[in-house]
Amino acid sequence: MLFRGNVRAHRLRGNSKPSPHRRPRFDRLEERRLLAGIDVFVFQDSNQSRFLDGSGETGQSGRVLYLDTNENGVHDLREQIAISNEVGIASFRGLEPGRYAVALLGAGDGSQQTSPVLPSPAGTWQSLPILGDWPADAFVTPAWVHDQAGIGRSGRELIAWNSSAESGLDRWMLDGEITEIWADSSGSDSNEVGSSGVLRVSLESDGEPAGRWYRFAWGSSSGFELEALSAAPEADGLEIERSVRFGDRWIGFSAASGTLVDIQLDGPQWSAYSLPLSVSGSVLEMKPAGGDGFVALEQVGGSQRLSMYRVVDGNIALVSERTFAQPVEDWAVSTDGLKLFTQVSGSLLVLDTISGMPTLNALPDSQFPVLEDAERSILYTSVAGSTEAWNIWNSQNWELEAQFEMPSDVPPESLSITPSGQSLVSISKEGRYSREIVQRSAATVNLSEEELVSIAMGVRDTQPSVEWVLDGEWEWSVSEDESIAIDLAPFASQLRSTNGTRYSTSDGSVYWVITKGPEKGELVWSSTTGGVYIPDADWVGSDRFWLAAYDGQRLSEEVMVRIDIDAINDLPSDLLLLEESVSSEIQPGEPVGSVRVVDPDLGDVYDFLVSDPRFAILGSTLYFIQGSLDIESEAFIPLMVTAIARSSSADRFSKWLTLRVSEQNDAPSSILFRGNYEVPERTPGAVLGDLSVLHADSGKQYEWSVSDARFEVESGKLRLKAQVELDFELEPTVGVTVVAKDRLSGWLTSKALLFRVMDLDDPAVTLSAASQYHVEENKSGDLLGYVYVRDADRNEDYFISVSDDRFEVVSNAFRLKARHALQWVEPGYVDVVLSATSSVTGAHISKGVRVIIDRDQTPYHNDSNPGDVDGDGTVSPLDPLIIVNYINSHGPGMITPEGEGPTPHMDVDGDGSVSPLDILVLINMINAGGMPTSPSSDPNDDATTDDELDATSPSDPPVSEVPIHDEDPHSLVGEGEGSSRLSGSQFPMGWMILDEEIRGRKRGG
Repeated sequence: MLFRGNVRAHRLRGNSKPSPHRRPRFDRLEERRLLAGIDVFVFQDSNQSRFLDGSGETGQSGRVLYLDTNENGVHDLREQIAISNEVGIASFRGLEPGRYAVALLGAGDGSQQTSPVLPSPAGTWQSLPILGDWPADAFVTPAWVHDQAGIGRSGRELIAWNSSAESGLDRWMLDGEITEIWADSSGSDSNEVGSSGVLRVSLESDGEPAGRWYRFAWGSSSGFELEALSAAPEADGLEIERSVRFGDRWIGFSAASGTLVDIQLDGPQWSAYSLPLSVSGSVLEMKPAGGDGFVALEQVGGSQRLSMYRVVDGNIALVSERTFAQPVEDWAVSTDGLKLFTQVSGSLLVLDTISGMPTLNALPDSQFPVLEDAERSILYTSVAGSTEAWNIWNSQNWELEAQFEMPSDVPPESLSITPSGQSLVSISKEGRYSREIVQRSAATVNLSEEELVSIAMGVRDTQPSVEWVLDGEWEWSVSEDESIAIDLAPFASQLRSTNGTRYSTSDGSVYWVITKGPEKGELVWSSTTGGVYIPDADWVGSDRFWLAAYDGQRLSEEVMVRIDIDAINDLPSDLLLLEESVSSEIQPGEPVGSVRVVDPDLGDVYDFLVSDPRFAILGSTLYFIQGSLDIESEAFIPLMVTAIARSSSADRFSKWLTLRVSEQNDAPSSILFRGNYEVPERTPGAVLGDLSVLHADSGKQYEWSVSDARFEVESGKLRLKAQVELDFELEPTVGVTVVAKDRLSGWLTSKALLFRVMDLDDPAVTLSAASQYHVEENKSGDLLGYVYVRDADRNEDYFISVSDDRFEVVSNAFRLKARHALQWVEPGYVDVVLSATSSVTGAHISKGVRVIIDRDQTPYHNDSNPGDVDGDGTVSPLDPLIIVNYINSHGPGMITPEGEGPTPHMDVDGDGSVSPLDILVLINMINAGGMPTSPSSDPNDDATTDDELDATSPSDPPVSEVPIHDEDPHSLVGEGEGSSRLSGSQFPMGWMILDEEIRGRKRGG
């Protein structure tokens, strides 16, 4: 049985006087030097991204976490809890090294855990009657209306379904294969759903591909309406083989003309207009890329090419492309249009959509299909060679987070993610299969000795929290040395909201959290089932602990729960005579020593019987009352002592005690210590010196004791116990008192000693640095973050160096040097090693980190001085002339680097391209500020020169260094002394013509 003896039922008192409510205290536990710990940062993940990246996403106080020891997802008995403090940090301390699962307690209707999340162990099937006679290998490609309903295509069929309706809605057969469908939601009610949009049907006409456009409207109660759109005169005969919708635009490809066309769907007609963009080949597929562009897969001779097109100044422009020698087996575009996922020769690659489409990452053991949960930065990929297993990738750092399996009868290519991102869904002949993909899970932490690990967990509150109040005063009673079960039902019955509404299970789950205590016993507790209180052995009185209700969002005010431990009668267990000897010179009436009865009932009073009539016990003192003692005839005196309780004569205890008769004994005078008053730290068992007692009686034997349990006296030597060491950082001095007791007489003498702990060098624990940092491209002196050395020696300094001399660490700040910057080249990062060297011992520790270069979106824009095109530190007529020459040769648009050497900063206005507007901006700058001169003509000026810049050797990391000019661009265009305006005659002829052309366009459009 779990409980022993008789346990009295709890007593729930009425609330006739104010409740002793107290606010929970969120005290962080003291760090322990040799034990590991976990800090958990709980933050409000408003956008469900799983990362702290949005405004208003701050730390959350009062959130309860627990260590899920058996990893069953439930807070069980003896599983430690922690409550987040005012900045959102919950701390677990006193942990042995090992593996731990950290879980959030509760996630009710009003709060959801956003990280970490994993797919649920299994999904559910739902029958859809409209798919009963379908082919076994058919499935729907959906265009969702909301999580339970949508409209989709499969071959020639258009299918509308609603999982909440028994009929499953309807399906329609069209006269050709449906190649594209764009649907918009017109309802989110499970009883009345609908959609409207446009679809395109692919037809065969004399063996040649053709197509037809339809406009449709569908409602679950109003039925389906389909309207074929006729071609406008200008589009008559124009066949569009491929099309794509992004934002509010439709773009198509006409193989007959080899060009892209702008498609207009107006009323009952559609029209198309050729764009000034020809495709050197054929377009195989087109897919949207965000709201302002699309990507086309093109066949160019024997190779294939992916081309990225975006809207630039209202026009469609080619911004990047990449050619593949092998066929592109499958591909997709990220939701934001910034990444491409491609499968070529069995490898799944992640590409950037910037110029050249460089590879960001190769995902091992992965294949198509892929599903992107952009909101949570998750990419699902099928496991290579499997039709059931899936990988879960973190699309911010491309780390594999988990794997899961789908049923074998769910085709991988049929899966899609619902609009809310809550479920993976497949719609096929078998019906609708749904699987939750945001099931909250515990965070796994592996701790080593002396390690403090920090992790983050996101929560998202979906509705305001309820403020709960727990009424009543709470008291339980239990007998001494017995346990008592604490039931949760009485607490739940007295829980109410601040508006007076009583709690019911329909309000969601409530957990019961111990915020403090108890003080005199152990409480084995589960927040869902209650627990057991076990008082300390033989202890009676009152104990208490504090309890609060928790709904996954907020703790109620805590209430005190009192437990009264009632005494029971315990029999004595021993009799002790504290003095072992009596002097032969003792006189009648003098005390011999003290007698103590060992009884758990501390309040019991005893009378004593002594077998020898020369002795008697009064109170708790043994007296010699008559006669004399002769050491020659009786060296030892046996005494039978019987203790009888006054409360009950049946409670008695007898024991033989022995007194040794001794000669007259003199008291010791003092203790002498000979040794060293300094003890080195971290020296277990260190000997401090010798102890001796100055005593008039020679040959005495003494028992030694020390006030500090870490010390002992052995063979007259004062020493630290084995396995015990001192720490200067925690305790620079140690004071102890040594006590010597005469074994015969019981005389005591003591001496206080003060020792100084010698400071020895403590090795550094760790170099605290992130695994990766970010630096902006072409930004000199950029601050990456901070680096620290954890060392118990408070005053020990460290010099932190970086393996790459373009970086430095100054006052713990990790940054690029003042005149150094990085350019982005493959692979887009540089690995460096941080090394910390002790200024005291020369010892060092190191850690490798990765510096990721955040690409400059306007690489040909001079951020320091926009008008300085050639980078010579000044703005002069030569700068606009460079742009004129470039436009005369290449025309306006995206800048293409020319040959060797740096490309001039021709993007003056920072719009990502070069145009006559850049020249006009330059002219205005010079006319407004006059002809600038060099910022400094001082020969001692320390401006950076080419000779001062470090060249990148072939052995350097794949990041090239560029010179950075720190001059203030405003100093180049001022109206100060020595400046003058430029007249038209001072500009080259081509420039003036171009300037007139610009002004003419402004006047005449």
